[in-house]
Amino acid sequence: MINVAVCDDNIIVTKRTKEIIQMHEFKDELMIDTFSDGEELYKNAMNKKYEILLMDIELGQENKNGMSVSERIKAIYPDVIIIFLSGYPKYKSALLNFEPFRFIQKPIKIEYLIQALEAAMERINGWKNNFFYYRSAGELVKIRTKKIMLLESVRPYIYIKTIDSEKKLKYRGKLDEAQNEIEKISNDFLRVNRSILINKDYIQRCSKRELQMIDNEIITIGRKYAPIVNKYIMDFY
Repeated sequence: MINVAVCDDNIIVTKRTKEIIQMHEFKDELMIDTFSDGEELYKNAMNKKYEILLMDIELGQENKNGMSVSERIKAIYPDVIIIFLSGYPKYKSALLNFEPFRFIQKPIKIEYLIQALEAAMERINGWKNNFFYYRSAGELVKIRTKKIMLLESVRPYIYIKTIDSEKKLKYRGKLDEAQNEIEKISNDFLRVNRSILINKDYIQRCSKRELQMIDNEIITIGRKYAPIVNKYIMDFY
């Protein structure tokens, strides 16, 4: 079962969105909660993890728009998938700072909503089966790719930063080889400079020159890799 939260200050929109989702037959069972208040959603998320957020941007609350609420929830659950909803296309550029999974413009088209949810569920299910393997101290070690925030090369070692531990994992290896192996099983990673391979899901903010990860680490985008990173950003939006 996948938990989904729908948050919009217009109760008619939340009700209709829930009805649309319930009418469609997905591969996975979805448990849908609706909220008309961002703070109410945030408090509920303290006790219940939502894998997917369908979040309106303008919630009609001072200093508590959908982007700020999503950022607070993502700080607790880094792997939450965020789909922003808005009737204002102007927000698409502002969302570059939040690296959402999708942006759906209102009025919501049913096919876009269904496609976004199916893609989100595909990613969630892919996470369950994707493991990165490496050797350390003569043993074969595996780690789920969804738990990897980034890999950093400090020769002759590769350091792996995960979302659930402050201690980095370490093994002897080359980043190019690690990148080749990860890209065979996941499309979630992006090389941003000579030494670092990041998981795109854990970008908190981004610009043309640097990225900020969810743990607030700032990473400079290498000149060689800037066209690839910027193309990803433009293609995404």
